[in-house]
Amino acid sequence: MKFIEAVESIIEPDSIDYVVVSHVEHDHSGSLPAILEVNNYRAEVLTHPMASKMINYYHDICSEG
Repeated sequence: MKFIEAVESIIEPDSIDYVVVSHVEHDHSGSLPAILEVNNYRAEVLTHPMASKMINYYHDICSEG
């Protein structure tokens, strides 16, 4: 996936602590599961509580709150 390759060219995915999601539509957040997978699910996803519900609907990866 080109997005993952681009991230890996800048930073080691394991060193990412936070992923900020400001927009939940698939064209903006569709790679979220992939980046978390290469990060070994260490990063915390930061977003608005309403966005968290939408991310859970699409990907089931955010805790609500």
